[in-house]
Amino acid sequence: MLDPKLDPRLDPRQDEPSLSDSSTSDSNSSDPQQPDIKRSQLLWHSTIVLLCFSSLMLGGMLLNPASFHKFFFLPVNLPIENSRISYYWDVASYAHLALKPTCSAFYPLWPNLIRQLFSPPTIDEAARYFLGVASIFFIVSIPLLLITLRKTLKNDSLALGIALLYTLSPMAIFRVIGYTESLFSL
Repeated sequence: MLDPKLDPRLDPRQDEPSLSDSSTSDSNSSDPQQPDIKRSQLLWHSTIVLLCFSSLMLGGMLLNPASFHKFFFLPVNLPIENSRISYYWDVASYAHLALKPTCSAFYPLWPNLIRQLFSPPTIDEAARYFLGVASIFFIVSIPLLLITLRKTLKNDSLALGIALLYTLSPMAIFRVIGYTESLFSL
């Protein structure tokens, strides 16, 4: 059994938690500027995460200059068969579904969203919309992820670390090249 003299947290006479007590949360603070501080910290953490992703993406482009086209351009004929530089086979399928909705292995939400918002006339244009909308969804999902992690974990630095891992994982590329992962990250 633990002795209250050795561990002050076990002392029954202690009515108020100490400053070092980890059970106190920032939400109990009566500071009127607390929401502004939290918002600016959320904006700062979101910026850190997006800058880390951008620098990683730019580093990959410096190591392999051909990868620049993966982020900013699409091949003219989608998909390029048997090519190791084409990463857009599913985007081509989504673009076909955006123009002509049919029953296939892909769910219709993503192509219907692009068709309803933009009404693309060609497959290439539809694929470009998929790229742009996926990138916007990814950028919007970062602050939402941070808010969710902060509320769940109640630890800002842990939330930032997990958001960095989520953003810098090798699978993050699928959130910016037109796949449905960015939609489901919201």
